[in-house]
Amino acid sequence: MPRARRRPKPCADHGLSLARPAHLVDINGVEALRRLAVEGDKNLGSKLSIGACVRHAAFHKPVVDGPLGRLLAKVVRHIAHYPIRTRGTFCGSIAHADPASEWCLVTAALDAEMVARSAGAHARSRRRSSSAAS
Repeated sequence: MPRARRRPKPCADHGLSLARPAHLVDINGVEALRRLAVEGDKNLGSKLSIGACVRHAAFHKPVVDGPLGRLLAKVVRHIAHYPIRTRGTFCGSIAHADPASEWCLVTAALDAEMVARSAGAHARSRRRSSSAAS
């Protein structure tokens, strides 16, 4: 008699309850993905680099000087509740266009540039508002 096919279990959290990946890779142990730093020269234009494992809670205090740091610290308090902010990530919210997160709105308003990198390549994109696209 053939074995009954088991249905995959849904992911437990992070808004992925409908996702049913064949494989799940835990990247939490990759130190480089927890990087949160300002890159570039202030006079020539610096950028905030946010690694894939940077948690929402990292923004509770301003991570950069000036209005951007204050904005991010204010916005993060509107994302879910504290236990979620200690587990959820900035990049996860962006990747899933999470409507419960404020980060998508912030990145669109600031015309943020997203860079996805792998060992051999990278891709850049910008979140443009509909008014900017026309």
